[in-house]
Amino acid sequence: MVSATAAIIKGLRPDLANKEIYGLIKDNADAIDGENPGYQGRLGGGRLNVAKAVNAAKNFKGNAARLAVAPAGAHAPTVQLLDGSGVVRLEFLAYAENFRGGVNLAKADVNGDGSEEIITAAGPGGGPHIRVFDANGRIISQFFAYETSFSGGVNLAASDLDADGQAEIITAPQSGHFAEVKIFDYQGQLKKAGLAFSGRFAGGVNLAVSDINADGQMEIVTARAEGDSQVKVFNQDFKEILSFYAFPGQASDGVKLTAVNLYGDNRTELVAVAAGNYEPQVRIFSPAGNLENQWLAYDQSSAYGLNLTAGNFDADNEPEIFVSQAAGGSNDVKIFDFHGVLKKQFSGLDTGFSGGLNVMF
Repeated sequence: MVSATAAIIKGLRPDLANKEIYGLIKDNADAIDGENPGYQGRLGGGRLNVAKAVNAAKNFKGNAARLAVAPAGAHAPTVQLLDGSGVVRLEFLAYAENFRGGVNLAKADVNGDGSEEIITAAGPGGGPHIRVFDANGRIISQFFAYETSFSGGVNLAASDLDADGQAEIITAPQSGHFAEVKIFDYQGQLKKAGLAFSGRFAGGVNLAVSDINADGQMEIVTARAEGDSQVKVFNQDFKEILSFYAFPGQASDGVKLTAVNLYGDNRTELVAVAAGNYEPQVRIFSPAGNLENQWLAYDQSSAYGLNLTAGNFDADNEPEIFVSQAAGGSNDVKIFDFHGVLKKQFSGLDTGFSGGLNVMF
């Protein structure tokens, strides 16, 4: 019976470790010491309560998987979910196993069920195929964000833009398409669209979402995926409210960014890295676009480009910044505090893989 209960919980929550499943079964057993005087402490953990253990597993946080990792290219389209120790808790294929164009990622509760879904988009060589997976790696929705003939890859962000309890999915072309940013619900219904850069620019757009100006409304943050380091921030009607250069006169292969409240105030900072051909520098900007801090995530001679995300990985009072290298670099994921102090480091995907890692918290 215990083994059967463990199997039920594993099927419900494949992200949980065996030790956590055992703990759930033991902690939710019925106490029987009172029914057996003279045998206190000698009857194990109690009487198995299957229903109680299974119900507890549904909302169990534990050391749950929080960081999603996927290849930027040159690898099967594997998505891994890692826990706070860097242990892989779940692994699944986002697309056909022979696809090698990379997988772009977002995470958010898109259907209002209280759990974050994993959103994927195919990289260059694939169609503009968006898939939404539940926390167990099962597809719950999929759609095409652009014309089906487009194969330049799609970048992603996700956030609850209209405060209805369901996050929207924001898309932008990764390359080879005019800079059209689109906003969808999780079933692929188009809600809004607008241009991030002029109609002639076809170098791709990187995305982030956050309430930059503390007005209670989420803004869409964009940067060129190729070319100069211009960052533009738009409101939800695609009216530009801020523009600045993250690496003025320096990086020329685009910028990747994330937005996060680093200091616990009402402001949201922007964190930017060069997408390629520039030293591995992490830069933190104020909501007004002013440089506040910077540091090197890897050796200065490393110019592969970086990917990044941010979130509170270790459940303290401060979020961390996660950095990985693009194609040609190592498969390491580094976790820094906002001062640039390295807190943790581990590897994603296969040993020796150098095709670049995409990361999403």
